[in-house]
Amino acid sequence: MRGRRSIDGPERKTLVLINPVHADPLHMVLVNDLQNLKHQFRDAVILSTDDYFIREDGSYLFQKYLLDEAHEWNHERAKSAMRLGRSTIIIDNTNTEAWEMKPYVNMARENGYEVKFREPDTPWKFDIRKLTRINSHGVPRETIERMKERYERNITIDKVLHAEREA
Repeated sequence: MRGRRSIDGPERKTLVLINPVHADPLHMVLVNDLQNLKHQFRDAVILSTDDYFIREDGSYLFQKYLLDEAHEWNHERAKSAMRLGRSTIIIDNTNTEAWEMKPYVNMARENGYEVKFREPDTPWKFDIRKLTRINSHGVPRETIERMKERYERNITIDKVLHAEREA
């Protein structure tokens, strides 16, 4: 196909979507897996919507009213990385529902990226008490419980492409 690289060739392009139940994805839930991801995808760029809420002094200040704007900002960063042909892009977001991943999957398809979904591989990935205790952003237990309730397992490209945000 003209303009697309083979996903089997040496110039394979990959989009990895992290989808933990918890609000502090790659940093806490996938700490052990991060080294494997970095080893597997040496030139990866990691993009997180949470980065939008990091202030100049390095502190984190989540402001819910800015969340849609933050997601759009991260979508634009992903588009830019794909246009630049970055070989591997890891989206480190709390993708608890399939529709949340749809913009990234559509971008990946438009730009010839293979899509991989990565769930946490920890025995406590659904342990509300532990997730509440270890999260670095101070996310309340009730919020994590709601995230767990709406968490979609066994995500596939087809599931994402047909997903719609509930009104």
